[in-house]
Amino acid sequence: MSRFPERFGPEVQVEDVDLDAADVQFRGEVLTESRADEVTAEVLARAPGRPSLSGAREPSPSLTIRLPQQERARLDRLAAAQGRKTAELVREALQDYLARHAS
Repeated sequence: MSRFPERFGPEVQVEDVDLDAADVQFRGEVLTESRADEVTAEVLARAPGRPSLSGAREPSPSLTIRLPQQERARLDRLAAAQGRKTAELVREALQDYLARHAS
């Protein structure tokens, strides 16, 4: 029997399972030892955090701006009304501005 980290508490018990002998389901399919290894590799290969806006595995630069409270409230209301994220609206507005003014 394995031990879980203490943060799960003493009431949690974990047993090693031979997935090739037991009937264990994962997302609607039988989970075998081989498939468990594949799932583990897929999970460990993922980059932490949100997907990059810059490209595969390249961190997206961030920009912090300060706004008057009234403008932030207007921006938040507009984003909510459109069912979009505030950052998405700001990125779109910046892209439009750069397209008009940058060479």
